Amino acid sequence: MLLLGGASPDHVTEIRGNSPLLCLYAYEGLVEMVSLLLEFGANCNATTNNGVSALSLAAERGHCDVVRQLVQHGARLSQVDNGGSSALLYASQAGNLNVVGYLLSCDWPTDGFDGELSLAEAAQQALIVAAGQGHAQILEFLLDMAEVRVNLSDSLRGHTALTAAATAGHLEICRILVHRGANVAVTNLKVIYKDDQGFFMIHFVLIFIDVFVFISKTGHDCFNLRCTRRTLGSGRVVVARSGSIRGPGRRNGEDGLNGGGI
Repeated sequence: MLLLGGASPDHVTEIRGNSPLLCLYAYEGLVEMVSLLLEFGANCNATTNNGVSALSLAAERGHCDVVRQLVQHGARLSQVDNGGSSALLYASQAGNLNVVGYLLSCDWPTDGFDGELSLAEAAQQALIVAAGQGHAQILEFLLDMAEVRVNLSDSLRGHTALTAAATAGHLEICRILVHRGANVAVTNLKVIYKDDQGFFMIHFVLIFIDVFVFISKTGHDCFNLRCTRRTLGSGRVVVARSGSIRGPGRRNGEDGLNGGGI
């Protein structure tokens, strides 16, 4: 009745980061309310204060019916939040395989078109997140895509799938990745750390001790290893094909990554 009386379908609330009504109903999976708002012209790409769209919220919660509804009404697959995360990444991080599959089946912008997030880039980001979260089914699904490269680091967090899985301690994911061609000598992106002599820039691969035990059995050369089970930010293993690069133990925050995960 309020909508018939002229109320705005894009009304912004004071909850969940000043979410528009569409975002709230998408998050809760209320298909009929989402449909009603869209029928009255709600902006399907409206976001919260953090730039999170209704599509990303529905994807994160696994509401595939709402995701499908939003896409059919023009929700942008390539839209990202303030941190650069797309709906596909939200679905992958939450382990929602059905939503991941649907989003990947949709028509994405052509690579490089107007600087929008492409299917290949979004899928690579989703792969790294799935590896870091231990979602094996999504990982395998993404690895079957022609656009995804098992040894490529993503453009958002700088990890490869293997360094993301190893950092989080997911041994089974590491097994899958090595079986699918992951190279233990491939590094993630550069990081700057500081020691008593000044600043140094290095490439590094972060491996937990139990993951190292598995990888060493594959026959790859590993030298001068420092192993630890402590959270990210302490000493770490550096794996290389010949020789090694080893820096001093770093305090939390000095290695440029978030502690405890990706």
